[in-house]
Amino acid sequence: MAVNSVTDSMPGAANIEDLIALNQEILALARAKAPVARELLTAAHQMPSGAATLARRIAEEMQRGASLDQAVAKQTGELPEFYTAVVTAGVRSGRLTSALEGLTRALARMVALRRRIMLSLSYPLFLVAAVWVLLVFFAQHLGPLFEWVGFRRPLALDALRVSPSAFWVTALSVPVLLVVYATVQYWRAAHPRRSFSTGVWLFDRLPGAQSVCRLTAYANFTEVLQLLVAHRTPLPEALRAAADSVGWKQLSTPAGMLASELERGDPLNAHSPALRGLPPMVRMSLLAGDTPERLSKSLWHAAAAYHERASVALSNLAMLLPAAATAVIGGSVVAVYGLMVLGPYFAALREISTWTH
Repeated sequence: MAVNSVTDSMPGAANIEDLIALNQEILALARAKAPVARELLTAAHQMPSGAATLARRIAEEMQRGASLDQAVAKQTGELPEFYTAVVTAGVRSGRLTSALEGLTRALARMVALRRRIMLSLSYPLFLVAAVWVLLVFFAQHLGPLFEWVGFRRPLALDALRVSPSAFWVTALSVPVLLVVYATVQYWRAAHPRRSFSTGVWLFDRLPGAQSVCRLTAYANFTEVLQLLVAHRTPLPEALRAAADSVGWKQLSTPAGMLASELERGDPLNAHSPALRGLPPMVRMSLLAGDTPERLSKSLWHAAAAYHERASVALSNLAMLLPAAATAVIGGSVVAVYGLMVLGPYFAALREISTWTH
């Protein structure tokens, strides 16, 4: 199952560090049952600039009479939709701390995933840049030295032979492009639109990373659904709210379809396409949960299991990805370089071996 990542970010949108800082501060105030508006204004002085601005705006809205979820909802240009949905679900269920704790775990996991992927790719991409520079140098300065053996150079080497004035532009083009691309992707990834995505389309689709993202989305959905079910929220309404807290079409579509079926009075059907589109443990919980209490307990265990599986998948990725990236990317470019460079050398040896004394 592919994870669709939305990396577009609105100007001025909060970056993920700001969002985590704001979320942790609100979580601490909720745990302490302190006045959120007043304490949030005080805490803003010790928060990062982006988080501090958001904290002040939320506190000011609350001082004007808005509730926390209403104040957060008014920051539509700054906060992602999933954050508003999670806060709203937490306030409505009366368990704001549980909702924010789950979101904190998810955001921290995505930050760790993104950093580990970037660290894993840094050395292989350095090899790509270095090999490119060496190939351009070889094609320009060393390749012509082997022309006496009549070696037919690969077309790639011929293409890299440029005028002396364009040598450094050609040699540095790939390293510069890699640095610019990495910088742009890092900036875009810092402004999350979904709680289960690294923010980089390619990163989300790497083997292993895809599992981390999918399991994190399942955990977020299940956790919010459990909070609302425990609060006796009607199941159709709870399904839609849980889907909004994730913002993933692969979950929002079946959740919306199932909610519509339940509102029509249709019974839960194990073979329903809508039900089968939900996470497996959620599906089993809905079929087995004949009472709200039993359903809530089952969903709680399912959410914990998905969080645990996501953490294990992240740990496995941290061990395997660096070696795999180095072997595949680094090994490939080194092999290409070796073939390009050693070809003329072996041709020269072959020519020399035919000489007669």
